[in-house]
Amino acid sequence: MHPPAYQTHLQWLRQQAVPLAQALVEAWVRGLRDPALGLSSEEARRAGTWAVQMSEERAALTARLVAAIHASMEEASRPAAATQSTKGAGTPLSFDALTLVDEEQAERDIETSRVAQQIDLRCESEWRDLFSLACGAHGSEPSLDPPRYPAHPLVIACGVAEAVNQWAILPVQRSTLMRLSGAPACEAMGQLYRQAAQALRDAHVQPAALRARPLQAATSRTGAPEASPSLRSTHAAAPDAQQLVHQLFERMGRDPLLDESLQASIRRLEAAVCRLAAADPTLLTNEAHPTWSLINALAEHRASLPAGTDPRSTDFDQFVQPLVERIASAPQTNAEVFADALSQVQDFIAQDDAHEFERLAEQRDALSQAEREQVLLPLLRQQVEQQLGMRRLAMPEPLRQFFVEGWTQVMARTMVAEGTDSAESQAAVSLVDELLDTLQRPADERSRGQMLRRLPPLIDQLKRGMALIDWPEAKRQATLDALMSSHERLLFSPVPLPDVAPPPPPPAASTDWLESDLNGLFEHASDRWKPSAPLDTNVGMLPTVPMALDAEVSGADATRWTQQLKVDTRCKLFIQGRWTTARLTWRSDNGQFYMFSSNLSGGSHSLTQRALQRLRAEGLATELSDPNLLQRALKGWMEDSQADGA
Repeated sequence: MHPPAYQTHLQWLRQQAVPLAQALVEAWVRGLRDPALGLSSEEARRAGTWAVQMSEERAALTARLVAAIHASMEEASRPAAATQSTKGAGTPLSFDALTLVDEEQAERDIETSRVAQQIDLRCESEWRDLFSLACGAHGSEPSLDPPRYPAHPLVIACGVAEAVNQWAILPVQRSTLMRLSGAPACEAMGQLYRQAAQALRDAHVQPAALRARPLQAATSRTGAPEASPSLRSTHAAAPDAQQLVHQLFERMGRDPLLDESLQASIRRLEAAVCRLAAADPTLLTNEAHPTWSLINALAEHRASLPAGTDPRSTDFDQFVQPLVERIASAPQTNAEVFADALSQVQDFIAQDDAHEFERLAEQRDALSQAEREQVLLPLLRQQVEQQLGMRRLAMPEPLRQFFVEGWTQVMARTMVAEGTDSAESQAAVSLVDELLDTLQRPADERSRGQMLRRLPPLIDQLKRGMALIDWPEAKRQATLDALMSSHERLLFSPVPLPDVAPPPPPPAASTDWLESDLNGLFEHASDRWKPSAPLDTNVGMLPTVPMALDAEVSGADATRWTQQLKVDTRCKLFIQGRWTTARLTWRSDNGQFYMFSSNLSGGSHSLTQRALQRLRAEGLATELSDPNLLQRALKGWMEDSQADGA
């Protein structure tokens, strides 16, 4: 239960989501009409139309934005264990259940990070002032973790991003709204920070001392490690070895990055380590001592697992507790006891990793298949473009786009799954020419009848292909609309007849049959795209090309970094709108896909090469440089000692 002052503060913060959302919606409406966007006349017209619509739906948009910000605040306020997925680790995942971070998701995370960074940089002094007061209101036990504070810049940015991502609009439209959010969010949050700080002062809350800038470590582009004091230097500065061990365990036992269950286990080891310190002088001069290696190994592996009731986490906790109890209750404590325990932990981790690797075999196979498809796609697209060019048909753009971008995916997926010489693959290749044949005006009634008979199976095959690659619904409808329109024009237009009348067409070729059959084939083609939210947003009302990006790290540098990544490398990644420690568990043969394990929801995440390169270029992916549990405790002890001596 939070102290009353902090509880009142949380309620006040929740109320401020309303003026924040109002300011953002107003900025979106105003920004879409701003000539500084540099849009063409047609793009400006579309953006202006959407701005009018957003203005008319201002109340509904604001309500949805407030709800998303509230949800982000509530998630941040909950204990870490409560925010994790409870999906069983022993349950095989389908490929769709594996979190795949593609370029679009990477761009979403980048835009979220940019908004958070703008708030952090432009409101740095106000943020630090408020957070120190919030820590004072919160109390010292347990300490307030910056990312779990509801007014943290990243919490607010994630709420805004979640609202925008819920609307069924184009990726470039989402990006536009997020980029228009930066400046008004900074202005609104700066005012919020100042008002909240004053309210806490009026409540006679005393600020807590802050040692480090809360957000900087998470948004650093370089990922350079901060120097940590060594165990030897700390021991030299400590007047008493037993007291130093006690201070280190006090800090390790309440480390905010440590799961609560492991905090208790670490504290349980203190007495045994104190006894060892009296008998083994190397304990406090050697960070590679089995004791510290054991503690760091426990902390590192537990941090990589989902919290809460995830089976992998509970299995590890059940393994650790008796292990720690045996050490704590042993009549004699020496380095060999800790070395033996370390060996057991390493064996457990190796087995756990092997089981997790086996569990994800289906996902790795699917990613390997996707990689083989990517090898085929350029060749197939070139082939289809040549076929279209040779025919020189007047073709609606949605239909041309589907042939080049969509059906080539169908062919590639079929060839990889069934083999290039299979009947399924040959049918997929033949469909292009067969469907193109139906886009030419029939020469006579006989040809018209033949076309009518060919259409139903071709359309069915087309729909099955769309389902196979999960072609977006809006694009499906646009493609089918275009195809239906072309066929109606070709089949209903008068056909010049020869002097000698041809034989009567078969009954199936009557006009009534044609109308009913085409209506059935395209039963969903006339439905217009609608967003998932009630707001009636049209996808054509915003610019269709991205705005210029900020200066980025060289693409070649990002490419080199991904190429050099080795399996078992531990990284810091910004995914799902937050920073996480992730370990590379697999990369595909050609380096097109990377699979990481982390403590985020789902436990395993795969990234495309381009998505990982985009994150790297934006400073949102780097090798792990965080200090381990012992180093964090040493750093905290040294800072406290320096503060006391000042």
